[in-house]
Amino acid sequence: MNLLGRWSPSFGLHRRDEERVEHCRALHELQGDPQLWREFAFWYDNLSILDAKSSSLLQFNSVILAAIAIIFALSQTGSVRYCLASVLGLSITSCLLCLAVAWIHWSATADLRDSEQQGLLLLQVRDRRTRLYRIAWWLAVLSLSGLVLGILLSLVFGGAG
Repeated sequence: MNLLGRWSPSFGLHRRDEERVEHCRALHELQGDPQLWREFAFWYDNLSILDAKSSSLLQFNSVILAAIAIIFALSQTGSVRYCLASVLGLSITSCLLCLAVAWIHWSATADLRDSEQQGLLLLQVRDRRTRLYRIAWWLAVLSLSGLVLGILLSLVFGGAG
């Protein structure tokens, strides 16, 4: 499947009852081995941690975006507006990366039957999402720094009010 296929709303979902039954059987077999089940749960716990952190970073970015909008509306100075436009780009990019991190991953039936392959796949998903999250985090830090700079420029140049 191509890269865009992974972003389809129906990717990884079962369309027929037979597929659903087969998936449930594979899941029951996996649950029958406590060690494999703990490993499976470990990977999904990792993904849940990343989802929670991404959600928090999205909330942080929303505060930054609101502050940018307020200061931009009050600013009369071009340099302040250019600074804030750059900060806006950083913050929006951070948001987009967080949304990519929070994309739902469901294990395929075949993956449940091959625990080693499943572990490798979930490790790849975790590592890719961790990289995206870390980039998003740094962009959020930069956007906060740029916001502070924009506020200082606004105060120095009297662009607010």
